[in-house]
Amino acid sequence: RIAREAQRYGAALVVLAISEQGQAESYDDKVRVCQRSYRLLRSRLDFPPQDIIFDCQLMPLGSPEQAGQATDFINAVAELRRTCPGASFIGGL
Repeated sequence: RIAREAQRYGAALVVLAISEQGQAESYDDKVRVCQRSYRLLRSRLDFPPQDIIFDCQLMPLGSPEQAGQATDFINAVAELRRTCPGASFIGGL
């Protein structure tokens, strides 16, 4: 419903990498969730790809356990650029 309203008004959408299971933290989860969102927006609504903005959620870094998250974020954005043509990306720190 929100996507349809955004499209009606010519607004872009920021799509968070969150699924029914929660926040996508790994590379695979980020790619899977964002690709699914892209496919749904494009196939069901013909939503303009240039109006889709993915936030793959770069988590705060600081502990050794989180060291791979920055790499997962960068690699996920690279894969999504390849597989979701026209979409844009944001990542806040």
